[in-house]
Amino acid sequence: METVDLGRRAAGTLLAVSSLHSPRGIGGFGESAVEWLRFLRDAGQKYWQILPLGPTGWGDSPYQSFSAFAISPYYICLDDLVRRGLLSLGEARASGWGRGAASTDYGALYKKREPLLRLACARFSASANVKSAGAFEGFHEENAFWLEDYALFMAIKKKLRGKAWSEWDADLRRREPAAMKAARDKLSEEAQYYALTQHFAFDQWRGLRDAARSLGVAIIGDMPMYVAADSADGQDLAPHELYDNSIPGAEPIFSPIAAGASRQRAHLPQAKGARHQGSVPGTLASPLTACKVRLTSSGYGAMMLIATGSALPCAGHPAPVPGTEGGHPCVSPLASP
Repeated sequence: METVDLGRRAAGTLLAVSSLHSPRGIGGFGESAVEWLRFLRDAGQKYWQILPLGPTGWGDSPYQSFSAFAISPYYICLDDLVRRGLLSLGEARASGWGRGAASTDYGALYKKREPLLRLACARFSASANVKSAGAFEGFHEENAFWLEDYALFMAIKKKLRGKAWSEWDADLRRREPAAMKAARDKLSEEAQYYALTQHFAFDQWRGLRDAARSLGVAIIGDMPMYVAADSADGQDLAPHELYDNSIPGAEPIFSPIAAGASRQRAHLPQAKGARHQGSVPGTLASPLTACKVRLTSSGYGAMMLIATGSALPCAGHPAPVPGTEGGHPCVSPLASP
């Protein structure tokens, strides 16, 4: 197998997965992606840079995702589901996807992709053998630290017709245990659908990465360095006092402070109506540490979070964290809303 030597100069190409040619409405993890990898290999390219893969919300921006961990179900290859016996070829071909293979009609995808995925999930649940059921259980267990919250978040959002979590009833907004248990019990089948689509998506994503390795192409990725306010990650913070409420009318802006199972995030207060022009001073507060930050605009729709001083004392760390002089290691230099 050809490997990529990261110590040598090499070229690559940026292409969003959604931009791959597809007769199914949007590019995905199917044969066109493998063909693209072969093209890169034959052209002497060593890197494929992609854009974020998360499930998108209003505006369909890859930088505004309902989860920092999940993959958009739009990228699931329907033809792979046909090969697995979860859809018929006629079902995969029957839906019109809008303006044709050369462009993506997100309105058509929103209306027509989900019924097919729900059909595939229902068939999987009804006919899963020991091997396939075990694979899903293993995926669920390995990713439980984010998957369960994401699946329930999406199930509640679906029931409430897409309302942002900040508009949910107070007990759900605050993730009160009794309310969350009641929602989990009532919406278990709906949550299972969202978990299963992630299983399909991650399984295909692994297959695509294996294909890339075999062809000597490394997939490198852009990622949203802010989590979206209306996301499972943002809602997970609701019970915690991680941002400064002292500013009247303040709204949180989310920035990652630590990756991994803790899923901890920090918040920066922002006055309502702020347009992110120029600089907005604020204090980044978290259970881990705090530092002075400046929020600046950086191109259309993008923002940059910049450490402007040494770490400040906070409840979690009364003294500055070693190594944070001149900046905080958990604050990324690149960010997007």
